[in-house]
Amino acid sequence: MVKKLAFSLLIVLLVIGALRALNAAFVDFVTGNGLWVPLPLTKAFVLMAGALATWFASARLGREVRAPLLAAMFFSLVAAGYMIHLATPSAPRFGAAEAMRPGSFQETYPARGKHTYHVNAIGFRGPMWDTAKAPNTVRGVVIGDSMVFGSGVDDGDTIDAALANRLRRAHAPTAVDILNLGVPGSNLPNYVELYRAAEERLAPDFVVIFLLLPNDVGELEQPSEEHRLGFYSFFKFLLGQQQNPYTSWAMSRVQARSDASRLAFLAHHMQAIEGIRRSPLFIFFYWQEPAWIDTVRAHLGAGAWIVDHPPLLETDFIPGDGHPTADGNRHIAELIGDAIDRSPAASSFVGRSP
Repeated sequence: MVKKLAFSLLIVLLVIGALRALNAAFVDFVTGNGLWVPLPLTKAFVLMAGALATWFASARLGREVRAPLLAAMFFSLVAAGYMIHLATPSAPRFGAAEAMRPGSFQETYPARGKHTYHVNAIGFRGPMWDTAKAPNTVRGVVIGDSMVFGSGVDDGDTIDAALANRLRRAHAPTAVDILNLGVPGSNLPNYVELYRAAEERLAPDFVVIFLLLPNDVGELEQPSEEHRLGFYSFFKFLLGQQQNPYTSWAMSRVQARSDASRLAFLAHHMQAIEGIRRSPLFIFFYWQEPAWIDTVRAHLGAGAWIVDHPPLLETDFIPGDGHPTADGNRHIAELIGDAIDRSPAASSFVGRSP
């Protein structure tokens, strides 16, 4: 019986590996990385061939593994692994918000090119920073998803770096500190928690929340679901990536929601943000639709502003990808810097002597 269990364990591990490879092929296909699809498909074929070879070997050795044992082993192994996954978060939390796993990681997308991203011990992009603000320093916080995180650009070309440079250049010798709280996969629910934690822990002089709508009004809030019992966390665990057939289906379902439902979702979370707001707040829309802007404006009080700007340039975004380029981040930083300078609250934090 021990040998049968060993054979069944090996077969199940090979099958799970094949499923993950198939999902990698699926992700490459849907993200336009079609040239790489044959590689994970080949890996999946090799792993399935290994599983079949192991099954035939068990039969030849008189330890044939039958379907009921394989099914029991599969469900037992997956259930145990999933429970461990739920109990052992892979990324730190910042207040109630999900951050990122510290360290460096690299990605290569055809449209974006090759980039190495550095995540500090707190769970956000860039070098380590202290939650306590340095004396006589203007501290800003930027909140958003992968657009703010800076997918597709190097560390010195992210929106926080561009905004810090813009304010230092215009208001020398003011000491400026801009913290990047962008988390890939985030949307409004995580923005609220990031904003709450920023207000409570970082003493910001201003906060900028970036909205990519209707993307940010999705019901599938990926970071917060990472270690919460549910379909998202299960398929992320089983298939090894947050992009998989389940998330594709969930996103398509979001796209089918009515405009009224989306606007109600936006209004609810803007009310939550306004209810905890202490510092000046700026809202930046990548795409300016009147219904979105009117909904946000209706829930902002004194000391909060929408960054009015002309339509962004097509060249501000990576072709075939949609994330801002380095020049795009600098353009956006200029627009936000201008809005800060025009705001009545600017005199309270710009021009401060270091």
